[in-house]
Amino acid sequence: MRLRRVRSKSLIGYGLDVDSPRPNNPQSVDAFEPPSDAVTIGAFEALGEARQDAEIAEEAAALQHERARTLADVASALMQSGDRVDVATRWTSYAGLVVHADGDLATIELAGGELVDFDPRRVTISVVGRSPWGGSAPQRGAVGSIWARLLELEIEAVEVSVEIDSRPDHVVGRVGVVGRDHVIVATSACDVVVPLDLVVVVIHTPGVAG
Repeated sequence: MRLRRVRSKSLIGYGLDVDSPRPNNPQSVDAFEPPSDAVTIGAFEALGEARQDAEIAEEAAALQHERARTLADVASALMQSGDRVDVATRWTSYAGLVVHADGDLATIELAGGELVDFDPRRVTISVVGRSPWGGSAPQRGAVGSIWARLLELEIEAVEVSVEIDSRPDHVVGRVGVVGRDHVIVATSACDVVVPLDLVVVVIHTPGVAG
């Protein structure tokens, strides 16, 4: 019996004898040889460059999206993420979860159940805790301004605590009348006329009448 020798490991299984003449076939056994180290390294480098380009493009798109967002978009994103936030005004701060965000109105719920309405343009918002479960979805037809919220509270005759930009203490009472550019808060001592431009925060508890 004649022993057949193979040229390399790449030829094992083809049953070729190195002493036999090479077949006159355009697709010779050389076509099955593995690529050289240079070709392999080049392919990996090209793949790495393609991934890097994709990551750069993704980062650029994310940055463009961030730059296009408004404060209303930020408040809505915080509501949907369910993150815990700290809302700071000129005089104080409030910590809770964003439960409403639409237009120029956002609302956080405090630990005691009180609701704090504010205009995102008038405060600073700090994210102090991340939620692993997510938050609330946006609601259609939701109230989108402090003026509209005060109208609701006027109809419901709910007691409110209004923080005003011009004074450190709150005006506490019932919403009497909401005008086009002001609100009258009926306190136990007198009626206080507050320009809407000075209203920073409105605090109220659902179901608690004034």
